[in-house]
Amino acid sequence: MSEYCTDDDVRKRLTTAGRKFLADRNRDGSVSSDEITDLITENIGIAGRTIDAHLVRRYGNVSSIRGQQIGWLRDICIHLAVWGIVSTGGRETMPTPLQAAYDKAIESLEAIRDNTMDVPGLISTLPSYGPGITTKTARIANV
Repeated sequence: MSEYCTDDDVRKRLTTAGRKFLADRNRDGSVSSDEITDLITENIGIAGRTIDAHLVRRYGNVSSIRGQQIGWLRDICIHLAVWGIVSTGGRETMPTPLQAAYDKAIESLEAIRDNTMDVPGLISTLPSYGPGITTKTARIANV
């Protein structure tokens, strides 16, 4: 299953020095490219599962949503993954812009889950029965 964002998307959001610092978990001063890739990949997966957990309640099977490569969901995934990477290792305080982006991402996902917001750019195959109301089962109506 494809992810909402790529390793390269997350690498672009973090500086080279930042990636090395964050991936050096044992603080020995050396970091392999595999350590950086593993940290980024792990957090992209966590971010993707977080997004899925919010979308599945409303849309059911999310595999078709993942396949649409929606830019808004890519941005949400990047925010969640970067927050996860920076918070790895038990930071007591998160930089304000990263925390604000994370909080907004979670707030938006909760609004989607609760049917008070639609995923921007989503092409849904589900029938709609009013603003924000969808069904997981197709309904047949007399026409």
